[in-house]
Amino acid sequence: MINNYRLPKLKLRRLGLALMLPVALYGAVVFPTQLQTATAQTSSDNRPLSIRADVQEYNSKSEVFTARGNVQVLYPARQIQATAAQAQYLNRERRINLNGGVSILEKGINSIRGENASYLMDDGRFIVTPKSGSQVISTYAVDNNNTNARNQASTNNQPLTIRADLQEYNSNTEVASGRGNVQLSYPSGQIKATAAQAQFFNRERRIILSGNVYILQEGRNSIRGETVTYLIDEGRFVATPKSGGQVESIYILDDANGNTQPSKAPSTPNLRRSN
Repeated sequence: MINNYRLPKLKLRRLGLALMLPVALYGAVVFPTQLQTATAQTSSDNRPLSIRADVQEYNSKSEVFTARGNVQVLYPARQIQATAAQAQYLNRERRINLNGGVSILEKGINSIRGENASYLMDDGRFIVTPKSGSQVISTYAVDNNNTNARNQASTNNQPLTIRADLQEYNSNTEVASGRGNVQLSYPSGQIKATAAQAQFFNRERRIILSGNVYILQEGRNSIRGETVTYLIDEGRFVATPKSGGQVESIYILDDANGNTQPSKAPSTPNLRRSN
């Protein structure tokens, strides 16, 4: 009697498992597409590189990870987060390539947006390019220690913004570079500028503009030269001209009419890329 009772019970259990298995397999195929995560140990600090995406591949011979669709990259060792349409991690070359609507956040405050980016891990350097006809946009947090800056309270928390045809950022040295049709905006210093090239040295608190530089400050005073260095903490410009030329500056004086308009910024030369 005991054996006759247990046999149907066992059959029922097997039947239940047979019915549940297709459902479980269906869930594994359909639902985890955005939950596929790959991790790679990049250093000895136990904070590996993590990649999440809809689809991922790994080639064990070439040691290349490829991720596609809603890619999210997290690299805590360098305080870097990024999103893109596609990513590749080349372990042997110590490089990460991001493509398609790239957005990079560094230390939770500095950002770079472009179409394509390469991150050289050992150098800590990003190289970012835009879509055709567009520009790379980067923003950097800058503490304004210039107590003499006008309207400081209202503009102090606005970051430095750089637009350019090509940009690089070194997370190790905290140096940003922009080349080609550069437009720079620094609201805390009430500064707007155009140039062929710009460099921002965050640790040294310095901006260097070169190539047909035009600077507009406070919406009225302007400086034109070939190279201009801006010392952020001192609020001081040092401008030099082309060989045989001169620096030109214009200061708008308050008068009874108040009708004087500041001059417009000239166009800057396009970036020439070597073949």
